[in-house]
Amino acid sequence: MGIFEALFDGIQYIADWLTIDDGIYAFFEDLLKQLTAWYVVSKLKFMLWTLNFSWGVASQIMFNLGVGNYISQAFSGLDPVLMGYLNFFRVPESLNLIIQAFTTRVTLRVMGW
Repeated sequence: MGIFEALFDGIQYIADWLTIDDGIYAFFEDLLKQLTAWYVVSKLKFMLWTLNFSWGVASQIMFNLGVGNYISQAFSGLDPVLMGYLNFFRVPESLNLIIQAFTTRVTLRVMGW
């Protein structure tokens, strides 16, 4: 009789797990929570990687086009006092960074983001 009781208890446990709210519903709810958390984290990591990649591509594009040289040439014709103030506030570097950010945005759009 012990085997039949154990078999009956096993079947009863499976039936309870399938029909009680704490059974299958809670299992699938926890499973979906874990899957959603994994998806969000992996998507954020991929977006960060894509942003780093696009920044590198934008840097290479700007280097190939010689944008830094154009900026330097444009600022070299200015008055030395004015150029001193602009260098103090790092305007040429900021302009270069803004252009690189714009190029990164274009690169991201080309990639489909």
